[in-house]
Amino acid sequence: MVTDWLNNKVAPPYWLPNHLIKSCCGCRKEFAPLSHKHHCRACGNGFCSDCSSQSKAVPWRGWGMEPVRVCDKCFASAEDFDCDDANDVTAWRVKESVASAASLVKAFVEVPVAMVTDFVRPDYWVPDIDVVECFQCNGPIANDKHHCRSCGQGFCSKCCFIKKPVPNRGWDYPVRVCSTCNLQLELQVQPETQCEGI
Repeated sequence: MVTDWLNNKVAPPYWLPNHLIKSCCGCRKEFAPLSHKHHCRACGNGFCSDCSSQSKAVPWRGWGMEPVRVCDKCFASAEDFDCDDANDVTAWRVKESVASAASLVKAFVEVPVAMVTDFVRPDYWVPDIDVVECFQCNGPIANDKHHCRSCGQGFCSKCCFIKKPVPNRGWDYPVRVCSTCNLQLELQVQPETQCEGI
């Protein structure tokens, strides 16, 4: 897996590589193939969430004075390790910072899109969440939802493909309308047909 490879490349040298961690070094519970493994920042071994839920400052490993994830055994220990690789955690700290920033950006981008969808749509449109089937054919609709710009109901693409201006709703250019509204719009724009004698 690409993430395991990347994690192993930027992991501090004292960490046990992910591909060698078959079970939790604490409770010995075997890891499922895609389960998440956590490294203790003090000893470098791999643990499950339950056995590495503690936090403690590990400055002797280069993590500074901010508390970081440690296993239960290292949390209980008052012993500081003597080591020479204190500066080798820089790559991992950069990777964690980038991953954290990426998560924040993702959350920021996802929330406004949902908010924009709700706020930009006209008031007379049926909300997307309520459109689960086509208003005309009653067929299920997943991602292919379309709103008629005239009545605001939700339709599938087969039942709402005609494009006409809907001036009474503020659409002065051709927009998507259902077949029922299309007929009503055609009746509104057809001139009276009167035969005038010559």
